[in-house]
Amino acid sequence: GQQARTCSVCGNKQTQALALVATAHTFGGWTTTKAATCAATGTKVRTCSECKAQESETIAKTTTHTYGAWSTTKASTCSTKGQQARTCSVCGNKQTQALALIADAHTFGGWTTTKAATCAATGTKVRTCSECKAQESATIEKSTTHTYGAWTVTKASTCTTKGTEEHVCTVCKTAKETRRIALNPDAHTLGSWKTVSQPTCTSAGKKTATCSECHTELVEWIAKANHDYKWEIVTEATCSTKGKKEYKCSVCGDVSDSQVLPMVESNHKFGNWLSTATCKKDGYKHHICSLCGLDEKGASDPASPNYHKYGWVTTEGTCSTKGKKEYKCSVCGNVAETQTLPMVESNHKFGEWLSTATCKKDGYKHHICSLCGLDEKGASDPASPNYHKYKWETTEGTCSTKGKKEYKCSTCGNVAETQTLPMIESNHVFGEWLSTATCKKDGYKHHICTLCGLDEKGASDPASPNYHMINLFLS
Repeated sequence: GQQARTCSVCGNKQTQALALVATAHTFGGWTTTKAATCAATGTKVRTCSECKAQESETIAKTTTHTYGAWSTTKASTCSTKGQQARTCSVCGNKQTQALALIADAHTFGGWTTTKAATCAATGTKVRTCSECKAQESATIEKSTTHTYGAWTVTKASTCTTKGTEEHVCTVCKTAKETRRIALNPDAHTLGSWKTVSQPTCTSAGKKTATCSECHTELVEWIAKANHDYKWEIVTEATCSTKGKKEYKCSVCGDVSDSQVLPMVESNHKFGNWLSTATCKKDGYKHHICSLCGLDEKGASDPASPNYHKYGWVTTEGTCSTKGKKEYKCSVCGNVAETQTLPMVESNHKFGEWLSTATCKKDGYKHHICSLCGLDEKGASDPASPNYHKYKWETTEGTCSTKGKKEYKCSTCGNVAETQTLPMIESNHVFGEWLSTATCKKDGYKHHICTLCGLDEKGASDPASPNYHMINLFLS
């Protein structure tokens, strides 16, 4: 470039070249090198016509999206608008818009029957929209199910021919069903009845008739006849009991009434005559009423051998003696007959079972025959505390210690019970008698208790050569 200046006095003009300006380009129009989208920026460039330098710029993101087709995300109902949405395939931008209400897009609940259909007429049902409460009704077709009444016999069955019966629908009055009835084994065509047996008071009578169709013989029973009642004494009155009479049928024995008869004091029931006499003593005859116990005395009766009361008395033979059998009177002891019985070696008279066991040692059971002395061994018997042989052992108290009394087993020494005995001050244990005498001087006898040390003085003791105290000197 060039710059100039002019003199303000003379007007002289002076010029000089300017340095190049790097930024003073002469750019042409912009050229897009990368188009901008809704998802990313673009770029554009332009070129200087002088130096061919290039300048680039960023093209801002476009606000124009490339949307796909609309899709419904929430359907419209009769009371709530729905919604549809579409998404840009480039940047994923989502666009939504409301849908118009749909007057007939109801949300109906279940059907409710307002009139039930029958086999004679249609019914109706309604349902209600939970959104707008609009109601819709529909017709219920006639039912194919009939309500039949009771079966009515149109032709009765007999013992050989089946009958028929039908029932009609109580609603439509037109539908009906018919079926066969089973044979009726009791529907006979009977001839005349014939009496086979007459009734009595104990059994019914019998009559029969025969069916002309199936030839079955039917039986009917004729009611029992009346009873033939008569009064009959069942129990005579006695001295101790009332009697009884019954109004009783003479045929079957049935009793329809009874009466009590008063007691008759003189009406006794005596047993056989007895005697108080024995083989040793006079007595009298008497008999006893088995009802009231009255003992009626009769004639006197002298003592007689006929009144012996004999019975067999047996003494069996034993292991050491023969036995005997005597026919003996229990009143006077008279023996009418005696029989000797053989000795029975096995017939011992054993005493109580004893044991050889002790509290320490096993043994066995045994018992001894008191007649022959046989000692029979029994089962083994283990040692047991029951076999302790206890007895009291006494250790008397002394002058310094208490005594004791022990219930002690003599076999094993076990002590079952111990009792303490009081100390006995006079119970000393003295040693041998000593003497205070010497060979020259009189003294006295004394002895000392080994328990408490008591020195007890005894009789006087004169001097004696026996008390010399000899010392042996060696030279």
